[in-house]
Amino acid sequence: MAGSIEQAHHSVEMSEVRLLLRFAANDLTPRQREALVSVVLNGQTDRDVAARIGVSFQAVYHARKKAVVIMRRKLATLRIHGIEDMLS
Repeated sequence: MAGSIEQAHHSVEMSEVRLLLRFAANDLTPRQREALVSVVLNGQTDRDVAARIGVSFQAVYHARKKAVVIMRRKLATLRIHGIEDMLS
């Protein structure tokens, strides 16, 4: 029984994390989102992503770095102001 309670709690936490990440990602451009997801979540290299989408390595690199800065700022704002204020 305790295991299923822990699993349910973990599931709720992960849902909250996904919600926060989606909220923070709203400010990303499509290229920034593609670079971030492809490299950070899917494990591709900047060069692989660049070849796939037809842009330079530097474009992907800078888009990904900018995406990280935007996400950090947005998530910091959520911590400072509280998620309830930001989502309402």
